[in-house]
Amino acid sequence: MINFDADNILPPEKPFWKNSKFWLNSIFAIILLAVFFWFRNLYLSENWTEDELVQAIGFSEINSYWKVGEKIDEPDFKGFIITPEIQFRIINKSKRAISNLYLIAVFRFIESGKNIGDTFKMLFQKQKLLPQQESPVITITSLFGYRIRNLQLFDRQRGGWESAMIDIYMRTHNSKLTFIKNFYISKKVIGIDETEIKLR
Repeated sequence: MINFDADNILPPEKPFWKNSKFWLNSIFAIILLAVFFWFRNLYLSENWTEDELVQAIGFSEINSYWKVGEKIDEPDFKGFIITPEIQFRIINKSKRAISNLYLIAVFRFIESGKNIGDTFKMLFQKQKLLPQQESPVITITSLFGYRIRNLQLFDRQRGGWESAMIDIYMRTHNSKLTFIKNFYISKKVIGIDETEIKLR
């Protein structure tokens, strides 16, 4: 005859879905996953290597020129300042959105290497440039330029004018400042004809 000790009899186990520890652990795991994906989307996806940034940036509708700026009437100089300028659109060739793009442009003469002027812009701060999307037209103008005393004489001697170029550097978020591309600046001068008419 078998004797049963009532104190040693264990109650039947509850199904796992009725166990409060199971649901607490599940909720904790879901929170961890949510935090991980939030962190990845906020930080990790914003990091770019130099090669990734170079390959992601494309250009279209490129138009470069010089433009006649303000008239100067000073004791030691009377004339005009012409500044180099370039317009283009940026194409995102990558599979990731681009935001907070910091652009530095350096204008320089090719033969002498002399710096003409530089400038910078912050792009895509409010709205990201999505994959394969094209930006609005971006205009980059040098903060400094070339002093011209006589526009008519300058126009006749333009053939001997030293060629210029723009070097474009970019960075985004935690990436390093990276050289992207350079472009020649056309020798055409926007506004020279209108200014000559005013001088007559």
